[in-house]
Parts: sequence; structure tokens; C-alpha cells
Amino acid sequence: MINVSNGLSVTRIILSPIIFYLTLLGRFYIFPALIIFIAASITDYFDGYFARKHKTVSSTGAFLDPLADKFLVLVTLLGFYFVQEISLWVFLVIASRDIIVTGMRILANNNGKEIITENVAKLKTTLQFILAYMIFANLILKYLHEFTKIRPLEIFMSFYQSFVETSIYIVVGITIWSGISYLINNRKLWI
Repeated sequence: MINVSNGLSVTRIILSPIIFYLTLLGRFYIFPALIIFIAASITDYFDGYFARKHKTVSSTGAFLDPLADKFLVLVTLLGFYFVQEISLWVFLVIASRDIIVTGMRILANNNGKEIITENVAKLKTTLQFILAYMIFANLILKYLHEFTKIRPLEIFMSFYQSFVETSIYIVVGITIWSGISYLINNRKLWI
């Protein structure tokens, strides 16, 4: 069923490869990549808002919304891997969790059941979006430093890079926690 909220989720999926491509281009293209990522992130809020406001909450939307979030985050993180902002293991851990949970959702749907998004999963998604913003900021700082060579900017970048790296570990930890929580709380699907 296509409605405004589902259309916004689909928009998030469509924008993801554009963000990926612009991220790979690097340099100046990081700015439009960030702007498109912001727009895609905002659709995550509004798809739920419109679904509740227009009473169009559906099982399709309940499946499509988290799928679009996962796709946006994973494609963006893949771009960050290719420009060497995150390690491959970070991408693989986050992707593995999302593939497993999506598989559980499909299994539940095929059995006429629905997996409700847990609070820890909402926290995970929020922190992944924040981490993406932080990495985009890091790329912008690198781009600006490349042209200005300002020493104070270089010093700030060193501290900021350490902050981003610490944040990556926190997000990976919460992502793993979220995946384990889904496995435990939905064990009835396979037992």
C-alpha cells in the first residue's frame, strides 16, 4: 500500500545510492552528500508522523520503515568504508546485525506475526544517524584543512578524530546489544 509515509520510506531508499556516490567522489561533493543525508534522515521522522496523523499505519509500513533506515545507514557506512573513515569490521558487524534482524522480520511476517521495534533498536538507529553526521563532519574538516592548512584546525581535527573513533565503538556496542536483544526477545520464532 503506497501512501505518504511509505513513499517517504521509499524516498530514503532511493536517496541512499546518491549519498554513496557523492561520498565516493569526496572533496566538495561531501557537502551535497551531507545535505541529501540530512533530507533522508528527516523523512524517517515524517514517515511515522504522517502514518499516525492520517491513520495509515500498516504492516507494510512497519516493515518498510526500519528497512529503509537500515538501507540508508548501511549504504552510507559502506561509502565511509571506501573513503577509509571506518574499518571493514565496523561495517560488517552493523550489516550482519541488520541482515539478521531483517531476516527475523521476514520470517515473522511469513508466519503472520509482527516484530515490534524495540527501544534499544530506536536508540541504535538514532546513534547510527548521529555517527554518520559526525563522520560527514570529519570529511568536511579534512576537505577544509586540505585547502587552508590552518594549524588550529589540524589540532582540532586530531581531537575530533579521536572522539569519532570512540563513538564508533559505542555505536558498534549498542548495535550488537540491539541484535542480541532481538534474538532473545523473539526466540519463539525459531524454537
